[in-house]
Amino acid sequence: EEEEEEEEEEGEEEGGGMLGRNGGHGGGGGGRSYRILRSMGVRRAKMGSGDKDPAYILAQNTCLKIVVGSLLLVGIVVLVLATTIYKVERRSRLAQIETQTEKVMSRIEERNAHHRLGESHI
Repeated sequence: EEEEEEEEEEGEEEGGGMLGRNGGHGGGGGGRSYRILRSMGVRRAKMGSGDKDPAYILAQNTCLKIVVGSLLLVGIVVLVLATTIYKVERRSRLAQIETQTEKVMSRIEERNAHHRLGESHI
């Protein structure tokens, strides 16, 4: 394990890392990208005796944190959407009730006006 750490440090100094090697980003940013990955729980390991490309190991608890975080985020989004939909439907129902009440009041006023008009002619 100490050998792996030494190799990792050498790789960082050389500009190696996941995005620096064959990752399309090239340049000297590979060491920094690996440090970022390492801070997230990703470690580098050898795939075989002669392989030059490193393997990256992601711990189970890191995967679990990612899954739980994603589910939590999705849950929050669903909760926000549900409350928004509820508020819109509630406002719609209230507006509909208000419209019906106004129609009824208008009919009552028309009827009263008609009765007053009829009484004034008599």
